[in-house]
Amino acid sequence: MLALAMLVATIACDGTGGLLDPTNEVVDLELTPGDVTLVVGNSVVLSAQGLNSDGTPVEGDVTWTSSDPTVASVTEAGLVTALKVGEASVEADFRGKGKAHGRQKKNSKVKVEPPPDSQRPPADDPQLPPADTIPPPPTDTIPPPP
Repeated sequence: MLALAMLVATIACDGTGGLLDPTNEVVDLELTPGDVTLVVGNSVVLSAQGLNSDGTPVEGDVTWTSSDPTVASVTEAGLVTALKVGEASVEADFRGKGKAHGRQKKNSKVKVEPPPDSQRPPADDPQLPPADTIPPPPTDTIPPPP
């Protein structure tokens, strides 16, 4: 029985011999702004905050990853940049530090859309022949009748 009590005490220690404070346990992760829709070339900064059981912020570090970095890249600071049309998931991996302990992960869906029509280069009019196939105007002219 004494061995079991020692095992429980060891598991609940913070690594320095002290017991873990349950008010500093990371039990939830809040992502801001959450799911986003971006136009190709635009960016947004995501932020992640670990929360304890009372909803109070706790100290920690965040690691960001993108499920498809060809669609949406993400930096160490949470800057997400839309690279091409598609969808990706950006994951925040929050680990408590200092007195905080525990780990939470959460994803933000990133939908990347093409730029609006006004920002796209004009497409060739399919009803007109390409400019290089239109014959030039005649160079010899007939004088107008008197």
